[in-house]
Amino acid sequence: MKIVRSNVYRIPVSPWGEWIFLRLEDSDGHVGWGEASNSGNDASAVGEIERQLGRLAGNSKDALALAHHLAAGAPADKPRRHGEP
Repeated sequence: MKIVRSNVYRIPVSPWGEWIFLRLEDSDGHVGWGEASNSGNDASAVGEIERQLGRLAGNSKDALALAHHLAAGAPADKPRRHGEP
């Protein structure tokens, strides 16, 4: 399974911010949605999402494990075990 397509949707809902949604599709045809609304800085949140997508795109590792790995700040090419610094 590889992430083959991603889209970030920004939906203006008020003068103070947007709803931010992320759609991912893998090579097996699975689709997942996430959201990053109410971040306090929508442009920064979208920039970070796009940065992380660059790290995930085409990766054949287990997507959930890789997402947790990246959220912990680890490089995508150097996996860590759960609980390791």
